[in-house]
Amino acid sequence: MAARANKGDVLKIAASQVAYERGLAGLTLANVAEAAGMPLGSLYYYFKSRDDMVGAAVSRVAGQLQARRDEWDGLGDSRLALRAFAGMTLGQADMLTRHGCPVGTLVAQLGKQDQAGAADIGHVFTALSDWASGHFRQLGLDGEAARRAGRKMVRDLEGAAMLAHATGDRTHVTDVVEDILADIDAMAAHGQPA
Repeated sequence: MAARANKGDVLKIAASQVAYERGLAGLTLANVAEAAGMPLGSLYYYFKSRDDMVGAAVSRVAGQLQARRDEWDGLGDSRLALRAFAGMTLGQADMLTRHGCPVGTLVAQLGKQDQAGAADIGHVFTALSDWASGHFRQLGLDGEAARRAGRKMVRDLEGAAMLAHATGDRTHVTDVVEDILADIDAMAAHGQPA
């Protein structure tokens, strides 16, 4: 049974990789089998339809970000947690420049096709905004200001990723992250907005 679970995890990873790098048009059983290094026939047990592959990709991306938020929360300091979130984006600047944001890419493609999973992947942005808002509250912002700061952080990071991808210029990411880190540090030092 463990081997079957591991194979399922490998296929989820492969489906999310294919969806991200090749788009939904490239999300085929053959491409997922190739990315997973498995025979095509073994995929039919896990994926009965294209929607199953989309669901696996969405689930994988959402799960990865939840694990990251849990890891950042484990730092025990809102300043460090927010810096780690921005730092993740900075650490992925080259990948974002080549392929765009995994979440944003899925949202855009699923929304255009009115495909199953669009609402689920869109909630990832809401969860990130809510998470960031909670940490901004811990840094001293009141409810509405914290909510707006969380939304702005996610919006700025996603916009930077989109512009980096569109222009091939990673400095969109590095500039925005630098500004975000400075704002977080100033807020933490003074207990108020920068």
